[in-house]
Amino acid sequence: MPVIAEVVNPSRPKQKKKADEAACAIQVRAKLVSLNGGVVLGVCIILSSMAVAAYVTNRFASVQNGLIVVLTLAAWVYLLDSVTERLQLVGDAIERSSILGRHMTIKLDDIEALLLIHEGLNQEVGIESLTARYRDGKEERLPLGPCWRRHELEAFLSSVEQAMGKAKLLEEVR
Repeated sequence: MPVIAEVVNPSRPKQKKKADEAACAIQVRAKLVSLNGGVVLGVCIILSSMAVAAYVTNRFASVQNGLIVVLTLAAWVYLLDSVTERLQLVGDAIERSSILGRHMTIKLDDIEALLLIHEGLNQEVGIESLTARYRDGKEERLPLGPCWRRHELEAFLSSVEQAMGKAKLLEEVR
């Protein structure tokens, strides 16, 4: 039996198979290695260094030291919660979960459209949110943290479209 190998031009840049990604994106996770994840990590590192410097130098009052420690802990907890966010398609619902946040579910039964809203000044920097618009006019918002990659969200939502059998369910609002 002959073995057939694919020959690829080495000078041509590799392209991602977006159709394959969309077909298998039943679950998607937030990543620390994203633009906004790096910004939040930078803030956490700066606050941590300020907290260490405040205790080493004893230049601040104890209330200020306590405030810096509380802000540092809150920033690290926020980063942990943002990095562990997960969206998954379970039956006829989209579920959002994270390690510290509450579990949220959007039922896809009577959905008219899904809105992927980019809340930022430009396309690279901003926070995404997902809003479900129902046929009766009701809207349900699913907030997402800063550690999402837009192309992974779009691949997940296109797989939701395919699973529901609707050609144009997703609407993008910028």
